[in-house]
Amino acid sequence: MSYPLKSETPLAATFTLTIDGKPIVINTVGSALRFLTENRCVDWMEYDGPYNTARDALERASHNAMMTRAATDALRILLQQSKLL
Repeated sequence: MSYPLKSETPLAATFTLTIDGKPIVINTVGSALRFLTENRCVDWMEYDGPYNTARDALERASHNAMMTRAATDALRILLQQSKLL
């Protein structure tokens, strides 16, 4: 069984965000999951529905690369709603 946070499965798009003046590049399933679970700059409680959808889609994509498009779309929706994109 693979560990989702270490997944190197590429996303369908690369997201480059600037948080606290530092660029953050999200280009793999693992980097996206780490951003969602370890990043404390955003209170994800405000975006509970999109957050849970994105996290679940990314975890599925870490086990099945065919799910990366759905995971990328869910992550994009979350980042847009949280005004990070």
